[in-house]
Amino acid sequence: MTIAVCIRCGASKLGALTPCCFCQFEPGDNLDKARAMILTDHFLSADDLNGIGLRIQTGLPVNYPEEPVAEYVALFEKEAGNSSRGGFIVRAASLILFLGVAAYLLFRAAGSWS
Repeated sequence: MTIAVCIRCGASKLGALTPCCFCQFEPGDNLDKARAMILTDHFLSADDLNGIGLRIQTGLPVNYPEEPVAEYVALFEKEAGNSSRGGFIVRAASLILFLGVAAYLLFRAAGSWS
């Protein structure tokens, strides 16, 4: 399991994108998600994570590396684009199914189908 630091309160938590157990903050926008991904044991040592957690807890700024943050933002934007297309397909298929069932029920009620 990934060890992470909450980008809002600096507490340690399991999983970069999970809600914080202490402040209940959950990274929502792509920039927050990207920053949360950086503050994990995939990028930083336990000592670095502890130090950054203390910085956040005491209100000091954290300097996030620009290139990895930009790469994660692009990845999250790409995922959002893919899921919206997938959502369109599901909605279109649901509409077609609904119209088919409605037509069947109308014809059945009219006695056209037995």
